[in-house]
Amino acid sequence: METINTPYDDAFRTLLQDCPELVIPLINELFGTDYTGQEAVLSSANEIFIRNPNGKKEKRVTDSNMTLISLKGISKYYHLECQSTPDGTMEIRMWEYDTQIALLNAEYREGMLYVDFPDSAVIYLRSNPNTPDELKICIRAARKELKYGIPILKVRNYTLEDIFERRLWMLIPFYIFRYEKELSQIDSDEERLEKLRREYERVAEMLDQECKNGRMRSVTGGALC
Repeated sequence: METINTPYDDAFRTLLQDCPELVIPLINELFGTDYTGQEAVLSSANEIFIRNPNGKKEKRVTDSNMTLISLKGISKYYHLECQSTPDGTMEIRMWEYDTQIALLNAEYREGMLYVDFPDSAVIYLRSNPNTPDELKICIRAARKELKYGIPILKVRNYTLEDIFERRLWMLIPFYIFRYEKELSQIDSDEERLEKLRREYERVAEMLDQECKNGRMRSVTGGALC
């Protein structure tokens, strides 16, 4: 079994590879951190092999497995997944990914194995009022329980103004999802089609302005366009 890529995964991974600084405001939004945007973002291998109950290895491909290095030299692991639709398997997939990422960075100290789980989150391109704000996982071991949540970012909750104000520019390629259910009607209505075209002209103008005022690199603006 091998994970099948979608155009959304590809867009997310391409932006992360070509414009890694875009992920920093996203991390601030998800985890309440206060990174400045000057930190180093190091991408790690995103192919993970998991042995299934039959003993066979299965390949999983994460959307992002990265290390953020602060200006003080402090390293922190992060793992983000871009998901088009909740499918009921995300908790399992995130657990599989995160345990493997943790094991890759495991170390023995004084006779004990230490595993450092990444801070993980999911970006949902589609959502509805019933979509939760986090995935919940409970680990039971030695009669103890460890419960934790994986935050969810819902693209539909962000207006164009929100995206630019908070520098969440990495969400721009997925902004079109807010119109998904209306696209067939828009395509057959010249007035609505023209309105949508003007909105995207505005997006291009706003990106150009961000580049001119120095808040964004020109190559980043070009990649987003």
